[in-house]
Amino acid sequence: AVGGGTERFRSSAGLGAAFRRGIYVLPHDTRTRDASLRLDWAPAPRWEAILVGRRVDVASQLPVRDPGATRVPLDPNARSDRDRTVGSLTVRHTPSAAWSVYARAHRYREDFLYVDERDGVTAPPDAGFFVFDADLQFRDDLHRAGVETGASLEVGSLRATAGVSLEREELDETIEGDFASPPLFLERSSVAGFGEAAWRFHPRATVGVGLRVESYEELEAEVSPRASVAVEASDGVTFRAVMGRAFKAPNLQQQYVDNPFIVANPDLRPERSTSVEAGVDVEPTSAAVRLGLTVFRQTYEDLIRTVGQEGDSRQINRNLGAARAVGVEWNAAARLGGPVWL
Repeated sequence: AVGGGTERFRSSAGLGAAFRRGIYVLPHDTRTRDASLRLDWAPAPRWEAILVGRRVDVASQLPVRDPGATRVPLDPNARSDRDRTVGSLTVRHTPSAAWSVYARAHRYREDFLYVDERDGVTAPPDAGFFVFDADLQFRDDLHRAGVETGASLEVGSLRATAGVSLEREELDETIEGDFASPPLFLERSSVAGFGEAAWRFHPRATVGVGLRVESYEELEAEVSPRASVAVEASDGVTFRAVMGRAFKAPNLQQQYVDNPFIVANPDLRPERSTSVEAGVDVEPTSAAVRLGLTVFRQTYEDLIRTVGQEGDSRQINRNLGAARAVGVEWNAAARLGGPVWL
């Protein structure tokens, strides 16, 4: 990685590569390449432009036919390649110390390729599982592009941010080989509005509220609220609590793809979650220690699962899952001397 620059122009870039053979007799040979670039430019006072780009390529052999299925024979003739490219351009203007505005454009592209060749392997009649053995080439090209704009305002003890975003998503899918099917093209748009405010109503207490309303084509609008409070009880001791809701829309593959392996389900609902957490941070100004403790509880509803379709040899995605997570997180740090922390 390299970086540097001046007050008007700064840049940073990085390159990375990794290789992992895998734990099986037949190797995965997973190869990862990563490149990133960021440019910051201040063409005039109170103006700033930020350009960010990243590319990640992951290619591997797939000796295991089904992740987690230890009874399925290893497959030396399958491989996959997934390339991701993401970029964004943000322009920010700060007319005064009290408020600022920004506009951002972003684009994401993902190219996925899966290739399998016939092995001549079948499962014994009493094995209780199915072995897929065919010549197959599966390709997905996914594109997302969007724009976002927003503004931030700070007046006294109140800070507020609000904005809107638009995004367009397109998917091209092709299947060739023994299960060839006509090319499939899917597209949809989404729009969202969001706002957040933090009010320091007491020298030792701050309350925050946030709301995001988002709508995808063919889905009802979703409302995701969030609220938080932080109270400084004494020097360096802060109690905090957060509560919020979130959702994840089904992707185009889960909802609309209809091919020799899966049945479309346009009635899929988004996955939803609720999170509640409370904690305390201890960082006395007179001591070289930092302590933190958080207790959390998260519930998940309408999780999407792939199951067999009744009366059909193919599978289908349905909202069948639910989960709960309860736990405790803690952290501790101590200054060893000078700028060094442990």
